[in-house]
Amino acid sequence: MKRVLSFLLLITIMSSITVFDVGAQAQFRCIGDVDCDDKVTIIDATYMQRYLASMVDFSRLQRFLADVNGDQKSDIVDVTEMQKKLASLGSFYRERIDVWRSEILSVKCTENEDNYFINTEYHFVINCEDHEIPDEFRILIDDEVLVQRTEEKLFTYSFTDSGAHTVKVYCFDAFGGVSSYQLNLIAKDSKASESPRVTSLNFNQKNHLVTVAAEGGKAPYLFAFTIRMVQFPAPESPEQIPAYSSNFILKVDDVGLPYLYCDFCSGKNVFVPTRYLSSNLYYDLEAQAMDANGILSEVKIIQIKK
Repeated sequence: MKRVLSFLLLITIMSSITVFDVGAQAQFRCIGDVDCDDKVTIIDATYMQRYLASMVDFSRLQRFLADVNGDQKSDIVDVTEMQKKLASLGSFYRERIDVWRSEILSVKCTENEDNYFINTEYHFVINCEDHEIPDEFRILIDDEVLVQRTEEKLFTYSFTDSGAHTVKVYCFDAFGGVSSYQLNLIAKDSKASESPRVTSLNFNQKNHLVTVAAEGGKAPYLFAFTIRMVQFPAPESPEQIPAYSSNFILKVDDVGLPYLYCDFCSGKNVFVPTRYLSSNLYYDLEAQAMDANGILSEVKIIQIKK
């Protein structure tokens, strides 16, 4: 009869356990607090038994908290240690984990940070703060996922196309925090020799598009644009202008005069944020051509009017 009652009591406790939100950030986590309610109770021991019986799944954080004796695994020994703790017969080897916010400090190439060439394998290292619970990373090259989820801080990649590339890394900590880092680089083609030249540069005043064309060298071509004589009123500081303006930013030259600048991009049709240009005035629109190896080869200037 006692066995039946004990079994029914265990079933009642197990059935009352719900799925806990372990993404919520707290001031600390106790070892053994697998339900993440900031205390260790019989519920945690029962929840642990359900995990060992494959009745529930544990997150990365929960698996760490369930390793009571610190042997890098969660098993029945940990459940026994938890029960001893609750009966005041033992103690955890670690009592608490302080909260952190993971942050990627840098993403660097171990071979060379200045020159990259196509069809060459490069090794990149993610530099971030180290914690007891390992962070997980998501890696994208030119917005294509290279690695979806990994705890490794090293990855390799070979660029097959010359030109501008982006390397983005997202860091996920155990408490749900996310930080990111972006590395911009140009991969060169060592076989490219001829430099490009700008064959045409036009501005469509109606749709505010700059159209540029080049030939020679090795595509894709990269261009930079500068528009001088930007008149005030202008933004209070030379901060980034909205993304729809093709990455144009407002800068100030050595004598304090503002101008618009668009960093190197591969687009042949570039939208100009003409709302930053005063009406009925002429401006110099300068296009700088760069070949796939990142070598500046020609500058072409036309005059435009808003």
